[in-house]
Amino acid sequence: MITDETVLKKVLGFVGKLKEETGLEIEVSEKTVIIGSGSQFDSMTFLDLVGMIEEWIDEEFDLFVSVASDDDDFEPDGPFGNVRRLSDHLTVLINTGLAG
Repeated sequence: MITDETVLKKVLGFVGKLKEETGLEIEVSEKTVIIGSGSQFDSMTFLDLVGMIEEWIDEEFDLFVSVASDDDDFEPDGPFGNVRRLSDHLTVLINTGLAG
């Protein structure tokens, strides 16, 4: 089992890396908006974030998890609305995959 705080730290690190690489003008925190009003993420930056996360999960847990699927809610109040919601979503995905 992985804790939400561990996942949150990883996601914050990925967002920080993207900020450096792309020049995003954001404060990196659990409230950082990923999708919706106030987001600085364009579609390519979002895909880069998803790719980083999926690669980490594969390498760390030997687990393939589709972070963004057709079933996900891509609305601002869904799992991609901000960093905290994304980390909560990922924790469930990882722990479900590890238990299965």
